[in-house]
Amino acid sequence: MRITSFNVNGIRSFSKYVMKSCRLRFNEYVKNILRADILCVQETRGREGALGEFHSLRDYITFTNTNKTNSSRSGVSTMVSKKLYCRGVLDSPFAEDGRSLLTDHGEFKVLNLYFPFFDESSERDKSEVIGFYDAIGEFIRGHDNIIMCGDFNAVYSIIDHYQFYSELLRIQRKDRPGLEEGAKERRRARKSPTRLELPYEFYAEDALESYLLETEQRKWLRSLIDGGEYIDAYRALCKRPESYTCWNTMLNLRPRNLGTRIDYILIPARFLNRLKDCDIQPEIHGSDHCPVYAEIDFDVVDDGNNILSKRKNNLLDFFGL
Repeated sequence: MRITSFNVNGIRSFSKYVMKSCRLRFNEYVKNILRADILCVQETRGREGALGEFHSLRDYITFTNTNKTNSSRSGVSTMVSKKLYCRGVLDSPFAEDGRSLLTDHGEFKVLNLYFPFFDESSERDKSEVIGFYDAIGEFIRGHDNIIMCGDFNAVYSIIDHYQFYSELLRIQRKDRPGLEEGAKERRRARKSPTRLELPYEFYAEDALESYLLETEQRKWLRSLIDGGEYIDAYRALCKRPESYTCWNTMLNLRPRNLGTRIDYILIPARFLNRLKDCDIQPEIHGSDHCPVYAEIDFDVVDDGNNILSKRKNNLLDFFGL
């Protein structure tokens, strides 16, 4: 079973890109290019009525949570192959904000997540952002079969952020001119950092690591992974650095692969022996993110509660009528 997570940065614009570049309708693209059995989409955006075409797919049943107060922001959709099993949608934190969607597949559940972004220039209150992370952490503690996937808007490792990884390589080049000059300081402010550099120079890897984890969101994610209950599916199989899933399009950094890996599929540790494959797909364009997928060995068992065989996948279902 292939679970794919993809922040499409607007599902209608992405669908138009697919039609223009691949000459494929959205259903065929998901089925034949992404080859997803379950597709978790973030940043769908749009009012409920404007997303109707994605709720009438030939091969998938679509579930969507939109932002109830601002439809132009966030939004998540989970598209499930009609060949699979699904009991329906369960309650999850911040569903009304279009930031989470939990589907029940019997043996496992899939929590589609779009975490809020925060930096010091953001208008969003930092406590609200941290509150989201904490609420998700508290929610998953009550379950042992939830697969989390989505845009976490945070890295937890130096090798997953191009600025930090570049600085790590500089530290490791001990013969670099000027390195010893400030070695006792552990870090010092750069005089004129470029937009591609961190604001500090570091002279020890542990100092760089500490700086990475000064950000609460990164610390939360590192704690989740280090706790051992959840496994980063990609890193369980691949340790390659510079495996990015998001790039700054304003600075045109994707051609140079200067990005971050903030899109994850996190699986409960007890599912690790079922994990067969996981990879990112940077060759997939149309968004500032690329997809990540995981192949997990699950049997499709229908106990008679499969709503996929009953749901018509049309606008009436979408509106709950």
